[in-house]
Amino acid sequence: MRLLFLYRSRLFEGVDSLLSGGVPVDFLWGLPFIEGQGIEARGVNALDRPRRLWFWVFFPFERLYSRFTRLGIPLDVFWRARKEIRWATDIVCANESVGMALSFWSRLGLARDVRIHCITQSLSERLKYFRQRKWLVALMSLLLGRTYSVLCLSEAACEPLAQTFNVPLSKMRAIRFGVDTTFWNPGDPQESQPEPFALSIGNDMNRDYKTLVAAAPSNVPLRIVTRKKIHTSRESIQVQSQWISAEAIREMYRTASVVIIPVEKVVYESSGLSTCLQALACGARVITAGSRALRENLANLSGVTFYEPGNVQDLHQKILTVWNSRPSSREQGLVPSAAFVGEQIEEVVADAGGLVFDRKRSQGGS
Repeated sequence: MRLLFLYRSRLFEGVDSLLSGGVPVDFLWGLPFIEGQGIEARGVNALDRPRRLWFWVFFPFERLYSRFTRLGIPLDVFWRARKEIRWATDIVCANESVGMALSFWSRLGLARDVRIHCITQSLSERLKYFRQRKWLVALMSLLLGRTYSVLCLSEAACEPLAQTFNVPLSKMRAIRFGVDTTFWNPGDPQESQPEPFALSIGNDMNRDYKTLVAAAPSNVPLRIVTRKKIHTSRESIQVQSQWISAEAIREMYRTASVVIIPVEKVVYESSGLSTCLQALACGARVITAGSRALRENLANLSGVTFYEPGNVQDLHQKILTVWNSRPSSREQGLVPSAAFVGEQIEEVVADAGGLVFDRKRSQGGS
């Protein structure tokens, strides 16, 4: 079995550079940990390849699709990674945009013999945009129908997809996201501790910094790391918009008294999950919105406090409660690891290819 992980990400350049070590591999979706006999695995980031003429040919359709659905469909991924796609028997697409683009070409006969395993991250939360136009539902049903398996980040996200696009539940599967716990860890105990501070970090469209700024207690120094615009003149809130390295982020997690991940009111999307898990793995305590998907992923982990999304007073009180009960030491939280993600992906593709092998599972821990 020849397994390809297909990415289209600006978070990293060069899959091989990540595999060489020293940097977190969270968003490789388990590629470094594929160990099953009979599986040869490799990965490619389509953005590492130059644009082809096809990009401009299909660009108007991509813009129209994005305007209606709030999702992308980068049809040029096939042409950028054509050699690797033709090599593979199975392809794990790192998000629904890549998966639907590949399914599009597969429907046209250009990747007909490959089994497509599509990870969905935001599709369930965008269903209202599809339901407004029947032709979009028909198109997505056709594309999802070409996939071999649809992998959601929560059980909550599976059912609405199946109902809206008539996808057989046998094709749906919930997998747990995990982080690189060899990189994200508390590190060695420090002789001197910095002044206590709260940390918030992230750039995705569902970050709710408006609620956080309104809820932040005046006696809690708050550092916000984001490229999003933050409107505040409060001296207790410091905003950092410049790029910082993964090592610098890790150091912030290790020294922050509490990490606050504010999220808009969403139901099925696991917004903020990666940052929550990274912070927990570094021994930090986390406050985040109690959405259905986040509760499903985080409720059984220690060190997590949920607040009601959009509720300023509730978030204010939760921050004070956690801030006033700071522990004197910290330990690495037991969180799902990137290796566990690899085990889950391996199991999916092995079932698809009829492979049977015995492997000790990590049970989702680090």
